[in-house]
Amino acid sequence: MKTRLLLTSIVAITIVASLGLGSIPGQIVTSAYGASPPQCTTVTVPVPGGSQVATYFISPTYNGQCLVNKSSFATSNPCTVTNGIATAGYCEAVAQGYKITPNGTASLPTEEWFHFNGITLQPGQFLDMVDTTPFLTTKGHVAMVLPCDSAGTPQAKLYEGIIDAGMSTIEQPDIEYLQQLSSPGSAVGTYDGTCVYHFDIGTTTNNPMGVTDFALVNTSSQSVTFGERNTSTFSIAEGFLDTKA
Repeated sequence: MKTRLLLTSIVAITIVASLGLGSIPGQIVTSAYGASPPQCTTVTVPVPGGSQVATYFISPTYNGQCLVNKSSFATSNPCTVTNGIATAGYCEAVAQGYKITPNGTASLPTEEWFHFNGITLQPGQFLDMVDTTPFLTTKGHVAMVLPCDSAGTPQAKLYEGIIDAGMSTIEQPDIEYLQQLSSPGSAVGTYDGTCVYHFDIGTTTNNPMGVTDFALVNTSSQSVTFGERNTSTFSIAEGFLDTKA
Protein backbone atom coordinates (compact mmCIF):
# COMPACT_ATOMS: atom_id res chain seq x y z
CA MET A 1 0.00 0.00 0.00
CA LYS A 2 2.95 2.30 0.56
CA THR A 3 3.65 2.33 -3.16
CA ARG A 4 0.28 3.99 -3.63
CA LEU A 5 0.95 6.62 -0.96
CA LEU A 6 -0.08 10.11 -2.02
CA LEU A 7 -0.46 9.25 -5.72
CA THR A 8 -2.21 11.67 -8.02
CA SER A 9 -3.68 10.24 -11.19
CA ILE A 10 -5.10 12.01 -14.21
CA VAL A 11 -7.14 8.92 -14.94
CA ALA A 12 -8.50 8.81 -11.39
CA ILE A 13 -9.33 12.49 -11.52
CA THR A 14 -11.22 11.95 -14.77
CA ILE A 15 -13.15 9.03 -13.28
CA VAL A 16 -14.15 10.96 -10.17
CA ALA A 17 -15.10 14.04 -12.16
CA SER A 18 -17.26 11.97 -14.49
CA LEU A 19 -19.04 10.37 -11.56
CA GLY A 20 -20.10 13.74 -10.18
CA LEU A 21 -19.01 13.40 -6.56
CA GLY A 22 -21.67 14.42 -4.10
CA SER A 23 -24.52 13.36 -6.38
CA ILE A 24 -23.96 9.60 -6.39
CA PRO A 25 -27.12 7.68 -5.43
CA GLY A 26 -26.82 6.27 -1.93
CA GLN A 27 -29.86 4.15 -1.37
CA ILE A 28 -30.04 0.38 -1.64
CA VAL A 29 -33.13 -0.89 -3.40
CA THR A 30 -34.86 -3.36 -1.09
CA SER A 31 -38.43 -3.26 -2.37
CA ALA A 32 -40.00 -6.42 -3.73
CA TYR A 33 -40.16 -6.84 -7.49
CA GLY A 34 -41.98 -9.33 -9.65
CA ALA A 35 -39.18 -10.32 -11.99
CA SER A 36 -35.57 -10.83 -10.94
CA PRO A 37 -33.18 -8.08 -12.04
CA PRO A 38 -31.01 -9.12 -15.01
CA GLN A 39 -27.49 -10.43 -14.63
CA CYS A 40 -24.98 -7.71 -15.41
CA THR A 41 -22.05 -8.48 -17.67
CA THR A 42 -19.06 -9.45 -15.50
CA VAL A 43 -15.32 -9.33 -16.10
CA THR A 44 -12.85 -11.39 -14.07
CA VAL A 45 -9.72 -9.50 -12.98
CA PRO A 46 -6.89 -11.73 -11.66
CA VAL A 47 -5.43 -10.76 -8.28
CA PRO A 48 -2.90 -12.55 -6.08
CA GLY A 49 -4.42 -15.56 -4.38
CA GLY A 50 -7.58 -15.73 -6.47
CA SER A 51 -9.70 -13.56 -8.72
CA GLN A 52 -11.86 -10.49 -8.34
CA VAL A 53 -15.14 -10.33 -10.22
CA ALA A 54 -16.49 -6.83 -10.73
CA THR A 55 -19.99 -6.10 -11.99
CA TYR A 56 -19.98 -3.91 -15.07
CA PHE A 57 -22.74 -2.12 -16.95
CA ILE A 58 -24.70 -4.03 -19.63
CA SER A 59 -24.56 -1.04 -21.96
CA PRO A 60 -23.92 2.69 -21.57
CA THR A 61 -27.64 3.34 -21.86
CA TYR A 62 -28.86 0.70 -19.39
CA ASN A 63 -30.29 1.99 -16.10
CA GLY A 64 -31.73 -0.59 -13.74
CA GLN A 65 -30.86 -3.36 -11.31
CA CYS A 66 -28.54 -6.35 -11.70
CA LEU A 67 -27.77 -9.47 -9.69
CA VAL A 68 -24.14 -10.16 -8.94
CA ASN A 69 -24.97 -13.79 -8.20
CA LYS A 70 -27.92 -15.94 -7.09
CA SER A 71 -27.38 -15.49 -3.35
CA SER A 72 -30.17 -14.17 -1.13
CA PHE A 73 -28.03 -11.17 -0.20
CA ALA A 74 -27.54 -10.17 -3.84
CA THR A 75 -31.25 -10.64 -4.48
CA SER A 76 -32.16 -8.44 -1.51
CA ASN A 77 -29.55 -5.83 -2.43
CA PRO A 78 -29.41 -5.73 -6.24
CA CYS A 79 -26.73 -3.67 -7.90
CA THR A 80 -28.21 -0.35 -9.03
CA VAL A 81 -26.92 0.90 -12.38
CA THR A 82 -27.14 4.64 -13.10
CA ASN A 83 -25.91 6.11 -16.38
CA GLY A 84 -24.13 2.88 -17.17
CA ILE A 85 -22.22 2.78 -13.85
CA ALA A 86 -22.83 0.45 -10.90
CA THR A 87 -23.56 2.94 -8.11
CA ALA A 88 -25.37 1.25 -5.20
CA GLY A 89 -26.26 -2.09 -3.70
CA TYR A 90 -24.25 -5.31 -3.93
CA CYS A 91 -22.15 -4.42 -6.98
CA GLU A 92 -19.11 -6.64 -6.62
CA ALA A 93 -18.97 -10.40 -6.18
CA VAL A 94 -16.65 -11.35 -3.33
CA ALA A 95 -16.11 -14.29 -1.04
CA GLN A 96 -14.43 -14.30 2.37
CA GLY A 97 -11.45 -16.29 1.13
CA TYR A 98 -9.36 -15.10 4.08
CA LYS A 99 -10.88 -13.56 7.18
CA ILE A 100 -8.79 -11.38 9.46
CA THR A 101 -9.79 -11.55 13.11
CA PRO A 102 -8.32 -9.95 16.24
CA ASN A 103 -6.44 -13.22 16.81
CA GLY A 104 -5.47 -13.78 13.20
CA THR A 105 -2.47 -12.86 11.07
CA ALA A 106 -2.16 -9.13 10.41
CA SER A 107 -2.36 -9.27 6.61
CA LEU A 108 -3.57 -5.67 6.45
CA PRO A 109 -1.46 -2.70 7.66
CA THR A 110 -2.65 -1.69 11.11
CA GLU A 111 -1.78 1.99 10.79
CA GLU A 112 -0.42 4.45 8.22
CA TRP A 113 0.42 8.16 8.62
CA PHE A 114 0.22 10.57 5.69
CA HIS A 115 1.71 14.05 5.33
CA PHE A 116 0.10 16.30 2.69
CA ASN A 117 2.56 19.18 3.03
CA GLY A 118 3.28 20.88 -0.33
CA ILE A 119 0.57 19.08 -2.32
CA THR A 120 -1.76 21.35 -4.34
CA LEU A 121 -5.22 20.33 -5.55
CA GLN A 122 -7.24 22.43 -7.95
CA PRO A 123 -11.07 22.55 -7.50
CA GLY A 124 -12.44 19.08 -8.17
CA GLN A 125 -9.03 17.40 -8.21
CA PHE A 126 -8.55 14.07 -6.50
CA LEU A 127 -5.81 12.65 -4.27
CA ASP A 128 -5.72 8.85 -4.14
CA MET A 129 -4.91 8.45 -0.46
CA VAL A 130 -5.38 4.72 0.18
CA ASP A 131 -6.19 1.67 -1.96
CA THR A 132 -6.38 -1.61 -0.02
CA THR A 133 -7.20 -3.81 -3.05
CA PRO A 134 -7.41 -6.83 -3.04
CA PHE A 135 -8.54 -6.51 0.59
CA LEU A 136 -11.97 -5.17 1.50
CA THR A 137 -11.63 -3.01 4.61
CA THR A 138 -14.53 -3.53 7.02
CA LYS A 139 -13.36 -1.94 10.29
CA GLY A 140 -10.91 0.83 11.09
CA HIS A 141 -10.54 4.52 11.77
CA VAL A 142 -9.38 7.69 9.98
CA ALA A 143 -8.33 11.01 11.57
CA MET A 144 -7.49 14.01 9.38
CA VAL A 145 -6.18 17.56 9.89
CA LEU A 146 -7.37 19.77 7.01
CA PRO A 147 -7.68 23.45 6.03
CA CYS A 148 -11.06 24.84 7.16
CA ASP A 149 -13.10 28.03 7.37
CA SER A 150 -14.72 29.71 10.40
CA ALA A 151 -17.67 27.30 10.28
CA GLY A 152 -15.36 24.29 10.52
CA THR A 153 -16.01 23.31 6.89
CA PRO A 154 -12.98 21.64 5.31
CA GLN A 155 -11.65 22.75 1.94
CA ALA A 156 -11.12 19.13 0.92
CA LYS A 157 -13.35 16.21 1.81
CA LEU A 158 -12.81 12.48 2.08
CA TYR A 159 -14.67 9.88 0.01
CA GLU A 160 -14.60 6.11 0.38
CA GLY A 161 -15.88 3.13 -1.59
CA ILE A 162 -14.80 0.89 -4.45
CA ILE A 163 -13.49 2.25 -7.75
CA ASP A 164 -12.96 -0.42 -10.39
CA ALA A 165 -13.15 -0.54 -14.16
CA GLY A 166 -16.74 0.29 -15.10
CA MET A 167 -18.03 0.71 -11.57
CA SER A 168 -17.93 3.00 -8.55
CA THR A 169 -19.56 2.94 -5.13
CA ILE A 170 -17.69 6.01 -3.90
CA GLU A 171 -19.49 8.05 -1.21
CA GLN A 172 -18.79 10.56 1.55
CA PRO A 173 -18.66 8.96 5.02
CA ASP A 174 -20.26 10.42 8.14
CA ILE A 175 -17.33 12.52 9.38
CA GLU A 176 -17.22 14.06 12.86
CA TYR A 177 -15.71 17.53 13.36
CA LEU A 178 -13.57 17.73 16.52
CA GLN A 179 -14.10 21.36 17.53
CA GLN A 180 -12.06 21.09 20.75
CA LEU A 181 -8.94 20.21 18.73
CA SER A 182 -9.49 22.68 15.89
CA SER A 183 -8.59 26.28 15.08
CA PRO A 184 -11.26 27.46 12.60
CA GLY A 185 -10.52 30.03 9.90
CA SER A 186 -11.22 33.76 9.93
CA ALA A 187 -14.37 33.71 7.78
CA VAL A 188 -16.77 31.39 5.97
CA GLY A 189 -15.20 30.40 2.66
CA THR A 190 -11.74 31.48 3.84
CA TYR A 191 -9.82 28.28 4.50
CA ASP A 192 -7.03 29.67 6.66
CA GLY A 193 -7.92 27.54 9.68
CA THR A 194 -6.82 24.07 10.75
CA CYS A 195 -9.51 21.59 11.76
CA VAL A 196 -9.51 17.96 12.90
CA TYR A 197 -12.02 15.39 11.64
CA HIS A 198 -12.41 11.66 12.18
CA PHE A 199 -14.70 8.74 11.33
CA ASP A 200 -14.93 4.98 11.74
CA ILE A 201 -14.44 2.75 8.70
CA GLY A 202 -17.19 0.18 8.25
CA THR A 203 -19.94 -1.04 5.98
CA THR A 204 -22.02 1.73 4.42
CA THR A 205 -25.10 2.17 2.25
CA ASN A 206 -23.21 1.91 -1.02
CA ASN A 207 -20.64 -0.54 0.35
CA PRO A 208 -22.34 -3.24 2.46
CA MET A 209 -19.30 -5.55 2.21
CA GLY A 210 -16.54 -2.99 2.93
CA VAL A 211 -14.38 -0.57 0.97
CA THR A 212 -11.03 -0.48 -0.84
CA ASP A 213 -10.53 3.13 -1.96
CA PHE A 214 -10.11 6.36 0.02
CA ALA A 215 -9.76 9.65 -1.84
CA LEU A 216 -9.33 13.27 -0.76
CA VAL A 217 -11.17 15.68 -3.08
CA ASN A 218 -10.97 19.46 -3.26
CA THR A 219 -14.67 20.32 -3.04
CA SER A 220 -14.13 24.08 -2.81
CA SER A 221 -14.08 26.64 -5.63
CA GLN A 222 -10.41 27.54 -5.10
CA SER A 223 -7.10 25.70 -5.17
CA VAL A 224 -5.75 24.28 -1.93
CA THR A 225 -2.09 23.82 -1.00
CA PHE A 226 -1.69 21.65 2.07
CA GLY A 227 0.65 22.82 4.80
CA GLU A 228 2.85 21.37 7.52
CA ARG A 229 -0.09 20.63 9.84
CA ASN A 230 -2.19 18.78 7.25
CA THR A 231 -1.95 15.06 7.97
CA SER A 232 -4.01 11.90 8.14
CA THR A 233 -3.82 8.80 10.33
CA PHE A 234 -5.36 5.71 8.75
CA SER A 235 -5.80 2.47 10.70
CA ILE A 236 -7.37 -0.86 9.76
CA ALA A 237 -8.76 -3.27 12.34
CA GLU A 238 -10.40 -5.88 10.11
CA GLY A 239 -10.92 -6.89 6.51
CA PHE A 240 -10.89 -9.84 4.17
CA LEU A 241 -9.33 -10.86 0.88
CA ASP A 242 -11.56 -9.88 -2.01
CA THR A 243 -11.68 -13.15 -3.97
CA LYS A 244 -14.08 -15.26 -5.98
CA ALA A 245 -13.77 -19.01 -5.58
